[in-house]
Amino acid sequence: MSGLTTKEKETIEKNLREVFTDQPLCLTNYPPKKSMEFYTIIYSFCVNSRDRDNRITAPLAEARRDGVPNKGEVVGEEVYMFLKNFIIGYVKKLRQRLVNVEGVSLLELYVKLWDNFFISATVANTCFSYLNRFYITSKIEEGKDDVKFIKNMLINEFKEHIFFPYNHAISSAILDMINKERHNETINSSLIFSTLQSYIIMGLTISEKQNQQQGNVGSIVYTSTPIQKDRIVKNTEIYVEFFEDGYLDATRAFYDEESTEYLQNHTVSQYLIMVENRINEEKDRCTRYMDSRTAEGLSTTLNKVLIEKHLDIFRKAFEEMVVDNKRDDLSRMYNLCKDIPDAKTGFTATLQENIIAYGRKIIDGCSELATQNPKIYVQKLLEIYHRFNSMVTDCFKKDFSLSEALDKACQEVINENSVTTKAGNKKKCAELVAKYADSILKKNSKIPDDEMKGALIDLTTIFKYIRDKDTFLNFYSRSYAKRLINDVSVGEEHETDFIGHLKNSCGFDFTTKLEKMSKDMMISRDVSKNFRDYLSNKGTKSFDFSTNILTNVSWPYKQTMSCTLPSALNLMWKEFEKYYINHHSGRKLNLLVDLSKGEIQSNCFERRHIFTCFTPQIAILMMYNDKDEITFGEMKGTLGTKDSDIKAMIIPLIKNELLQSLCKQDGSDINECTVFSLNTSFTNKKVKIDLTRTSGKAETAKEAIAICNNVESDRKCLLEAIIVRVMKTRKELKHQQLLVEVISQIEHRFKPEVAQIKKCIDALIEKEYLKRKENDKETYEYLA
Repeated sequence: MSGLTTKEKETIEKNLREVFTDQPLCLTNYPPKKSMEFYTIIYSFCVNSRDRDNRITAPLAEARRDGVPNKGEVVGEEVYMFLKNFIIGYVKKLRQRLVNVEGVSLLELYVKLWDNFFISATVANTCFSYLNRFYITSKIEEGKDDVKFIKNMLINEFKEHIFFPYNHAISSAILDMINKERHNETINSSLIFSTLQSYIIMGLTISEKQNQQQGNVGSIVYTSTPIQKDRIVKNTEIYVEFFEDGYLDATRAFYDEESTEYLQNHTVSQYLIMVENRINEEKDRCTRYMDSRTAEGLSTTLNKVLIEKHLDIFRKAFEEMVVDNKRDDLSRMYNLCKDIPDAKTGFTATLQENIIAYGRKIIDGCSELATQNPKIYVQKLLEIYHRFNSMVTDCFKKDFSLSEALDKACQEVINENSVTTKAGNKKKCAELVAKYADSILKKNSKIPDDEMKGALIDLTTIFKYIRDKDTFLNFYSRSYAKRLINDVSVGEEHETDFIGHLKNSCGFDFTTKLEKMSKDMMISRDVSKNFRDYLSNKGTKSFDFSTNILTNVSWPYKQTMSCTLPSALNLMWKEFEKYYINHHSGRKLNLLVDLSKGEIQSNCFERRHIFTCFTPQIAILMMYNDKDEITFGEMKGTLGTKDSDIKAMIIPLIKNELLQSLCKQDGSDINECTVFSLNTSFTNKKVKIDLTRTSGKAETAKEAIAICNNVESDRKCLLEAIIVRVMKTRKELKHQQLLVEVISQIEHRFKPEVAQIKKCIDALIEKEYLKRKENDKETYEYLA
């Protein structure tokens, strides 16, 4: 192949000098027309050179397709080497201008040289694009490592002859400028940005991945500009080696010294503000003029030197901030430490310990009152919860581990405190919360309707921390039953809402009986209305009569007392019983006289009164229609019930001075001959007098004891049922595995003691539901 003629060399060199000039190329000094002319010169040379060499024969000409020569026809090596040698000479001259230049001046000159060169290289890449498409592409396909696409080659020569000799001085100048900016000096940050961009660009290479959307020759894709991100391979080795590594080391050293000195002269609160500001400054600096890959390394470096190094100081300060409720400081500390596992671990334990200590201190201060007043107890628990829940929400962004610490601490405080200790019973917590629930769900709760929803949510919050949820349910069921029977509920909507909260917390089976109780009351209202209509249609005259029909298994009541009713009441009862059985064959009704109430009007005192009484009390008072004095023996004979039941009913009548007797107030000395006389001088400002309330107060303490005893009995049955169910499914199980499965199935109701489960296992072995495996006493087998 014939070489370049002297004239051709001069033409190419002349055009190259117009492209590579001290002044930046622009439309004015190098319009697109000139670029096209230069391209035509290179194209013409390559084609003419090939023709002069007489290498195009007819067969080869036929092999062309669309004007694209085959690999055998490719020429251009001499043009490529001419361009390369020209550029080497050019950049060496540029390098001379950097001699003895330092600091900011060096960066200013370097950026100027780089910007001009990069624009020129881009133009040259276009002008020599014919070489890229054919000569260079074919050489790369052949595996020639010394041949690069034009723009890559030009940038590589700049890198070899200018960047490498001065990289240390350039990088040092950048770090000096960053250090000045850290000391609040004003710098020209665009110099840093432009310099670091050159580091990145010098690592870029044209992609060799085939892309059918681009013009291609063989398997090589050619693009005229390697800056198009979708067609380049990004290589940050130069950026990392010559800038990032040194930058991170300098950052580490700077903040290591500053943080230590700052903490010696300032409080932790002030230090946190400083760290927050510094980190924001560094992130902003990184965003403004560094590559995005630096962000991760920078964050790690700052965390280690500004935070992890001082974790012991942070942990101590964190405890003080929690105690003093310093929300801003806690937010700042959390935001700084949230991505550091070791820091959060310490904070979690500290928060939990402080919530427990604070909570128990609050309860200690009101334990005497709280033991007797459920409202005080629950309000103090809510005060503790809301204080720290808002802290976890606002300061810690509901962080999982810190939220878990809050839950564990609240459970500890609510279930084990001075109130439960004084009561000698951990179930006291469940009892008090259930009583509080009863108080706010009664008509006289004085909670506005629009505030009730929030009150029930608060109540549910405390409930979820109660360990003995079955105890709560027993107390709550009794109070709920009383509200329904006595018609003192705040309203069906709120009752249903709270039952829904309980169901969401503990599952459907937890509230089945409560929902059945509510359903029974709705059915009872319909039955009572239908019965009244029945009497009306029949023409039977009667007093106002209604019934509550309670499903035996759903309500916490059993028939414990029988009583001979007055004739008028008895006739009505028999009429209703007959009516009900006719409509519901196969059912049996048991009258709960100790729960049945009615109103009786007096006509024997100075003024007329209406007394609300239990049915046995009505029977007792109606005896005084015949005489003013009646012995206990006579009452017993007429009522046909036990001594204790009569005493329970008659004592409220004595306390309210309706009856008079020489016996003691508690009735302990009552006998067959004790006389009870009607107090004909009875007076009371009220027209309506409720005698049932006195009875209820007397039974409260005994009722609480009975409920706790029932809970223990129910737990035993429930544990045995679960053990049998698990073993029936598994057939054979190790002791420890059985414990784990039983606890997992029951912990939503209560947390059983291991000893309690063992007793149930032993009981089931005695009943021959289970047996211990021969030669392995730690394994149980199910007996079908």
